[in-house]
Amino acid sequence: MSVNVADFDEFLTEDFNEVKFANDLLISTNNGPDTTTLDIDTPVKKVNYDITEIESRIDSLINANPTTMVNQIYKEKSIDDTIHNGLKTSLQYLDISYQRLKDDVLTPYTRAQKLQSILSKIHQTSNILRDALIYIHLATKIQELMDEEQKLSLEKVSQVTILYSQLQMAVQENVNLKSLQVIKTLEIQIGRDYRKKLLDYLVLSLTKECLNVFKIQNNKDTIKTLAKNLFILSPTEFCNTIDKIILSHVSTNSHILAKTINSVKTFPNSFDEIATKGRSMYILERILGDVKVKNNSNLLAEYSSQGRFQGMGVRDLFWSRIATNFKKEIDISFKRGGPVGKSLQKNQNILRDSITKSMSKSSDRNDYQRYADMMMKSLTILSSEDRA
Repeated sequence: MSVNVADFDEFLTEDFNEVKFANDLLISTNNGPDTTTLDIDTPVKKVNYDITEIESRIDSLINANPTTMVNQIYKEKSIDDTIHNGLKTSLQYLDISYQRLKDDVLTPYTRAQKLQSILSKIHQTSNILRDALIYIHLATKIQELMDEEQKLSLEKVSQVTILYSQLQMAVQENVNLKSLQVIKTLEIQIGRDYRKKLLDYLVLSLTKECLNVFKIQNNKDTIKTLAKNLFILSPTEFCNTIDKIILSHVSTNSHILAKTINSVKTFPNSFDEIATKGRSMYILERILGDVKVKNNSNLLAEYSSQGRFQGMGVRDLFWSRIATNFKKEIDISFKRGGPVGKSLQKNQNILRDSITKSMSKSSDRNDYQRYADMMMKSLTILSSEDRA
């Protein structure tokens, strides 16, 4: 029995590529000179028609040869035994039997395999077109939201971030999706231009909300939303932004401490102010720890593991940098000698007592002692050398 597969020869070639076929199919139905809208329905209909046709031919082939198809599947071993034990005496009979086997069983079976291969490749093409349709829908929604005349808002940013997350998931589920020209074109605008605009908004807004103690204390929910969206969109940008926020607070407070070197008696009030401001780092740390993300993790854990200063939390970085900067100022002034150096050594207990007294204001927990120890180490030179 013969089954015509000439209509599907393209699917049987060794170099068949479902991505190229899908591309060609899209181009062939969208090549009009006045085409302004992407027609993806026609290619999908054609693929579905081919699938239906192949399935119909497979059914016809099986219905026309039910016995031989079943015999082929279940009697291959018995055929081998028959060839070796019963057909050795008659090569002519063997040739006749084999030819009959080939015509009635093997040829229909081979054709059925070819049809199955064609069907599989058509399904692959259908899946690519389906995922492309999903990608285009998500990309169009992002474009609509980003092109609205109203300025970006927290609510809109959250919506777009979710869409970007779904867009990324669609690409991960079908790695061949980016091979389609229409997806490459969309990715330039959606994946680069709009994404940069969104990242810039999130970075700037999060930085502003963490500008000072008052904002951090009173805008916790806003900070949570901004930080989570930024992490979803770019874990790297999230970590870099948190670094910059912390180091900005370090710079401001280190400058305040540096001024006390020449007037030790101002240190108690200044450090009390810094410890109070340092509480904002404790609050920021708690905020990040409360935001749950993938794999039962949270933003604080992700920052600590992925950030530039790996293994360090928000307060770890803040107080270690404050202590390091202050130690440099103390060491330089002490080694330089003169009235300033003598005053530092003479009044070192004022410095130590102030650190011990004020550090508790930096946290609502009793875990501030290790940060107090960091600050104490910055004064080491004052007690390790005996200056007249």
